[in-house]
Amino acid sequence: MGKEQENNLQARRVTYITNQLMQGKTLTVKGLHEHFVKEYSTLTTRTIQRDLRLIQEIIPTLEDSKKGRQNLWKIPRRFLTNKGSYLSANELLSIYFLKAYLKLFKGTIIEEQVNILTEKIEKMAPDDIISNDVLFNDKNIGYFDYSDFDPLIRKVIRLIREKKVVRVEYEHYETNSTKEMEVVFEMFFTNSEMLYVIVYNIKHEAYIVLSLQRIVEIQETENKLPDKPEFNYNEWAKGRFGVYWGEQVEVEI
Repeated sequence: MGKEQENNLQARRVTYITNQLMQGKTLTVKGLHEHFVKEYSTLTTRTIQRDLRLIQEIIPTLEDSKKGRQNLWKIPRRFLTNKGSYLSANELLSIYFLKAYLKLFKGTIIEEQVNILTEKIEKMAPDDIISNDVLFNDKNIGYFDYSDFDPLIRKVIRLIREKKVVRVEYEHYETNSTKEMEVVFEMFFTNSEMLYVIVYNIKHEAYIVLSLQRIVEIQETENKLPDKPEFNYNEWAKGRFGVYWGEQVEVEI
């Protein structure tokens, strides 16, 4: 079998599997093998596993859990719309921002109604990944167009929730060179239409900011989570300053 034909067959399998997953179905390697072997008599279960791993790279929220001797593969329903279509990273990120803003209505006369909406949102976007402290500092509310970073955003969302130690390859904005660091992802925040993530740098024992689009690669590790201080945005922001566009003015210090 030629390479082109092999790629075409894999594309057909991946398309079929993805469609099944987006319909909310739970799949197994054994079940998929029984389905495909009728058409591809030489297909192995290892090939099916590679197909699923490939899909997981594209859709990081695809979960596999052990049941007996086999793995169950599914996309949690909170990441699927009512029509069974997959939430894009832009949509998912916007939902997380909406949930963060809704918390601002706590203690108001509409708190009860807001709580009903929040409960529904929690099923699609569990846990908190957005820093509430910066909501009033940035007015870019709504749809975030980071389509090119869809897999990366999904991975960062998951790692913020799971609080794992990861190794990040990061591109320096001036030299375009890259460096590696071990970090724990903490929170997203935005500024001037840019998306950033606050991480705990294990080597320097400090919280720092990474620009999302400059993250080259993320490798998960089995390293133990460090005994890091709880993140406090107001304390962290005291030693920071920003440079913004505007008319040039003279100041006296």
